[in-house]
Amino acid sequence: MTTQDMTTPPSWCGICSLDLQSGKALSEHQKGQKHRKRAYRAGLGPCPASMDFTPTVLEEDEFFEKLASGAYKNIVVLTGAGVSTAAGIPDYRSSGGFFETFKKKYSGRFPGVEATPETLFSRSFVRKYPDVWENELLPQKQAQFEGLVPTLTHQFVSHLAHKGWLKRVYTQNIDGLHSHPCLGIPEDKVVECHGSIRRGDLVLYEDPLPQRFSDMAAKDFSPAGWDRERVDLIIVMGTSLQVAPFCALPNMAPKGSARVLVNRNLTHCITNPFSAQSWTEIGYSTSVAMKIGGRQNVPLASLWMNRDKIRKKKWQQLLVEDDCDDFVGRYMDKTNTQF
Repeated sequence: MTTQDMTTPPSWCGICSLDLQSGKALSEHQKGQKHRKRAYRAGLGPCPASMDFTPTVLEEDEFFEKLASGAYKNIVVLTGAGVSTAAGIPDYRSSGGFFETFKKKYSGRFPGVEATPETLFSRSFVRKYPDVWENELLPQKQAQFEGLVPTLTHQFVSHLAHKGWLKRVYTQNIDGLHSHPCLGIPEDKVVECHGSIRRGDLVLYEDPLPQRFSDMAAKDFSPAGWDRERVDLIIVMGTSLQVAPFCALPNMAPKGSARVLVNRNLTHCITNPFSAQSWTEIGYSTSVAMKIGGRQNVPLASLWMNRDKIRKKKWQQLLVEDDCDDFVGRYMDKTNTQF
């Protein structure tokens, strides 16, 4: 018999380095989550249920089938410029987009536009050059939105609303297409985060978002209301999620819900200005956070590749690099759905 055998009490837990004083207490201790987690990490026991991590990847066909069958009852859709390009509206950051067009036209006239063309659409620029805004920039923007009709993706959102599955659509777009009369989406379901060109209430850079954004975010993402209408799916379409606080909305997805990201270039979506510049084993750290809709410390950084956060939240994810209308078209084909 070794010295260790002679001196170690029978109620000793070697994994947790504790003397439980009795065999019964030791037995109860070994059933506890803390002990089982330590045993698993030491390679001496099975993975406890609380640490079990279901694969987070949703297959596209699987997602289409679940969506069409009504598996998701409370869906939040987030949209950006990419859902309206098929309507003839250029997006903002791609080649030939809004910013490139206006940069070429105005960089020689106004300092800073060459590096940051969004300056033209800031509140400070409008205050400094009100005549340029009223007589040039605003009319040009308004002209680009005349006579537009909703795209297949807008019809998809309308389809979700008519099925009774749409909890809310938050859009960065100012084109007003989600509110187009032909779609019939109830007004209370649409949050135009940056205002509407038709109403003339545009939210410019440096402006706060309208109060309705905070009010609806509090209603949709507050745990107090999750017993009855807990968000079970967030679909992000046509936005690279670079602007706060809109970029943080996917990070408010409840534990166990599904998240779907559809964008022409996914590389543009997996980091943003709020992401740390250093990479760790679990992904980008998320040190920048803010209060949104009553929720404290909502991270602004992209979490689509943050394995630690995904594991903790048990999110199921589908990332699709494609045009939004093509994605919607496949959904219609695979499920025999017509809008």
